[in-house]
Amino acid sequence: MARRKNPFKVEILSTKDILDFKLLSKVVMRNRSRDSEGNPVQWMKLKWMRYSKETPDVIQFKYDYDDAFSHLRVTQATRGRPQVPWSNEIDSVYQEPPALSKAKYDD
Repeated sequence: MARRKNPFKVEILSTKDILDFKLLSKVVMRNRSRDSEGNPVQWMKLKWMRYSKETPDVIQFKYDYDDAFSHLRVTQATRGRPQVPWSNEIDSVYQEPPALSKAKYDD
């Protein structure tokens, strides 16, 4: 009801709609530290990240808008036994709604 033309569409989320992707990122993203040239990735200095459907395991990134894209392959092969693949079910972060402190509730 905030505006008459093109009103906002609000979707109410429940606690089960907030998912935990930590386990999935540990299994899928094996490399977070070195780009394809062996240079360390400075995550706080990234200005542009690009993903492509053709190469889903590669993150293309730039530190400056005028630079060429660098590539980070996140699924590099590792030595040893492969990890157990993740299941298609992703757990919820909360099993019940998080509790509010009395001061926040009163505010």
